[in-house]
Amino acid sequence: MKHSYFFLNMYSIGLFTSSVDRDPTLTKGEMALEKNELHWLKYVLPHWNKLRETKKTIQLFRDGVPQRVRGPVWKRVIGNRIGMTPELYNIYARHARECILKGDDSTARLLEVDLPRTFPALSFFNRTGPFHEQLMEVLGSWAQYRPDIGYVQGMSHIAGLLLLQMDPYDAFTCFVSMMSQHLFESFFSMEADSIMQHLNVFDIMFHLNMPDLFDKFHQLDISPNYYLLDWIMTMFTHVLSLPLASRIWDCYIVEGEIFVHRAALGLLY
Repeated sequence: MKHSYFFLNMYSIGLFTSSVDRDPTLTKGEMALEKNELHWLKYVLPHWNKLRETKKTIQLFRDGVPQRVRGPVWKRVIGNRIGMTPELYNIYARHARECILKGDDSTARLLEVDLPRTFPALSFFNRTGPFHEQLMEVLGSWAQYRPDIGYVQGMSHIAGLLLLQMDPYDAFTCFVSMMSQHLFESFFSMEADSIMQHLNVFDIMFHLNMPDLFDKFHQLDISPNYYLLDWIMTMFTHVLSLPLASRIWDCYIVEGEIFVHRAALGLLY
């Protein structure tokens, strides 16, 4: 529960949208969000298997998952695709810590550079930050689990946002499940053909939805490579505030990879 309480406390220092405690004058949207929170806790999560594909539940995701229930909701929806267990995670984590202590691990050296650059304004993951060691552990464990891919820049943003919602084991499980999806596996494995397929899909959607801007980008020779790679490989956390990126994640985890392209188009609109 440490992560949930820590994350909720960030409301008090103004890092997230106003809450009931800080602002008694709520907008209609904020009041609806509070009602949705109660609905999630009392009805949706206890009966998830029955309600997961109903129109009401899908609309709840689109309205935005309340911060207080985001961790349990994301964990439930993303799931444990590979059957990870706490025991197996502890093995990977122990090996990761041993490699870090030896000081000769390339992943550890990369992480020491990248972690302070992960949400730097918040200082959560720098050497003195509250989640530095845990993010090192999660990403080091990933490198042990998938040495064929290893750590790639951008992963710290995705794993970092998960860690702000849940404990290291659950964050690792969700991270691995996300990385097993075609979109992320293609980009982080640097599979050129697969990446090009995704870029082509985006280009088609771009041309259909915003033809004038599409033509202007092509006139200026601005290809999706210049912006879409970063947006996808950090799941928008590098370019958007955490509350806004979290809203995109709410829709992505229930609507799938196509929503990543829709969100990217929304940023260009």
